[in-house]
Amino acid sequence: METICKERIASVTLITSRLTEDELAICEEAISYALSSLDDNDIDDRFGASRDELEGTRDDLREALAGLREPDLEPEPVG
Repeated sequence: METICKERIASVTLITSRLTEDELAICEEAISYALSSLDDNDIDDRFGASRDELEGTRDDLREALAGLREPDLEPEPVG
């Protein structure tokens, strides 16, 4: 992972980073694991975010990963 730039807008810091597809998948899986393993209070304590916020981040990562898939490189179904 490489940080390309940081930009502060109002009270939010935006970070542009370069990640591999595997790094994105690891982040998505870690969040999914936390959501299935922790209760709402633990999520808030560990992440400083609500379950809904964490689910939104996970969904954004899933969407980004889906956009990276190249149909030509996907395995053929066995049938």
